[in-house]
Amino acid sequence: MPNTVKINQEDEFRDYWLINSPIHRHLYEQISYNLSNIKHRQNCTMFLTTYGGDPDAAFRIARALGHYYNEIRIVIPSYCKSAGTLIAIGAHHLAIGDMGELGPLDVQVHKQDEYNESGSGLDAIQALEACLEHAQRSFVNILKATKSHTNISTRLAGDLAAKLASGVLSSLYTQIDPNRVAEMQRAMSIAMHYGGRLNKKTGNLKGNALIDLATSYPSHGFVIDRKEAASLFNRVSDLNMLEKNILEVEEIWGKISNPSGKCIVENINLVADPIIHEAKLKNTEVKENEQIDQSSNGKCIQPHDMLGGDRNEDDHSKQSVQRGNETKSKRGTKTSRKDIEPERESV
Repeated sequence: MPNTVKINQEDEFRDYWLINSPIHRHLYEQISYNLSNIKHRQNCTMFLTTYGGDPDAAFRIARALGHYYNEIRIVIPSYCKSAGTLIAIGAHHLAIGDMGELGPLDVQVHKQDEYNESGSGLDAIQALEACLEHAQRSFVNILKATKSHTNISTRLAGDLAAKLASGVLSSLYTQIDPNRVAEMQRAMSIAMHYGGRLNKKTGNLKGNALIDLATSYPSHGFVIDRKEAASLFNRVSDLNMLEKNILEVEEIWGKISNPSGKCIVENINLVADPIIHEAKLKNTEVKENEQIDQSSNGKCIQPHDMLGGDRNEDDHSKQSVQRGNETKSKRGTKTSRKDIEPERESV
């Protein structure tokens, strides 16, 4: 594990969950059962991969997490689409990996007369908008063409343009079922209402982000990567080093890398806790080495520096011996008067 792993104190008080499953009631029941039968910690980090599913179940899952945990962090290493995005709104912080992506909130509605097929709740609404836009454009084009090539009045040209435009569109409108349109509108309002209720607690959505998620994207599979998500959510970041190290565990990455049709719900504290413990030990070792380097920076430690107070006594002894030698030297070289006087008598 690299020394750059930074461990915060709150990381030790988190539960770590891995969820890879379609969003349905059985998943909600499984998560609720697990949460109620373990001694959970204050906060949680959830690694989530899903193609989406039932918005009702997604709302219940997000509510259940908020009931048991003070702070929720959702890690998105891969796909987290549709109803998965609804769960993400219930998180206080999103961590989206380089290959991670969210999706729009357009609820999928089962197609009539089709087996196991569904379509976006925006399909019928966008069809109506396209028809209206085409009708308006047709009316203007017919009116301009009629006025430029004939001498009839504008009123008569307008009536003619209106009849022609409505005749073109009547066949299109007869194919749209009003009851189906109402069903689609109700389906879209589900995502709006659920998202608004979840955001009241977390406050992670920006101003009009909920409306944009529900209506502004052109397709159900539209990619909302980390950069795009930052324009919708207040707290979005890359994965931290701890989360990246957890995903480097081969068993974990194999279970979370691609959406599964199975219901995978696992508490992975037994994987995360040893990584946190090892990182703490290495960080402590790095700090101790830094303190040693700082204390010895610019200093050369001599052997006598390790003796502490004995150094002063040794210096004092050396100075005393040196003074004694100087005194003896002076005494040995001093000339007496008796040695001088005989020399004078001889002269």
